[in-house]
Amino acid sequence: MKKYVAVFLKFAILIVITVVAFSGQDITITGSEIANVEDVIRVKLRSHCISISRAEVKKMITQKGFFDKYWNNSGVFKNQYESAKIKNDQVVIDHATGLIWHQSGSKDFLNLKEAKEWITELNNNGYAGKNTWRLPTLEEALSLLENKKMNDNLYINPAFDSWQWCILTGDSLDSNKSWLVAFSGRVDWFDSNVRINYVRPVCSN
Repeated sequence: MKKYVAVFLKFAILIVITVVAFSGQDITITGSEIANVEDVIRVKLRSHCISISRAEVKKMITQKGFFDKYWNNSGVFKNQYESAKIKNDQVVIDHATGLIWHQSGSKDFLNLKEAKEWITELNNNGYAGKNTWRLPTLEEALSLLENKKMNDNLYINPAFDSWQWCILTGDSLDSNKSWLVAFSGRVDWFDSNVRINYVRPVCSN
């Protein structure tokens, strides 16, 4: 039965890709992950931003098995990435979470206000044919942390640009502090008004 389900899923994906191609969306996909679609276990991550305490973050990291070299250095989160170019814009699709990531992100540090303005501009321009780009939640951003250095001495998959060594999230510690993920292997928080973080937008697939 499992074999037939896997075949059906592969066939369904081929149909979707064909429909997209004929719709003029201009999509190019690289990688062999589609061949392993039967091995994908979809994980639902929180997509709405909240205020979350330090203790709650530590608990969440442990419960969901995310890696953090101080709070859970045995954590391992299994992604299934696929690099794609849609409308000539580079993205990374994670089949394990159903998320589409901006492959690089901002080239400059942005504070929270500037980050939201930049993402609004991405949506207005229809980056990769999408208008639902947003800041990731801390859960979503943590899913990018690898449990070992993989990309220019960073704990992130080489599918992503290594320029952005830390990214801002939409979650907050309090009214003035935003949570971030540093690809040196940990979570942290900083003043939301300070330009000290990059931004890597995300949207649902």
